[in-house]
Amino acid sequence: MAAELEFILGRACSGRTRALFERVAALRGRGRCYVIVADQATFETERGLAEMLGGGLFECGVYSWGSLARTVLDACGDKRAYLAPQGKLMLVRRAVD
Repeated sequence: MAAELEFILGRACSGRTRALFERVAALRGRGRCYVIVADQATFETERGLAEMLGGGLFECGVYSWGSLARTVLDACGDKRAYLAPQGKLMLVRRAVD
């Protein structure tokens, strides 16, 4: 299974979102499409894509890095916690020190 990775980068107001939406629309029907955006932008991106594509995101998923990691781990069957809450506190403490 070959996958294609494409980055859409640019400054503010440079047309990244419009280019992303156009690219997803062009890829429609060619298989599953994963859009990875910042945590704060997932809802806005899903809403914008649904409006542009005509009401649905059947072949396209919008993920943040964290939600993509959870999705992959759920699909692979690995449900264990890698770092307990106490371990996270210890790690933060060490980073601060």
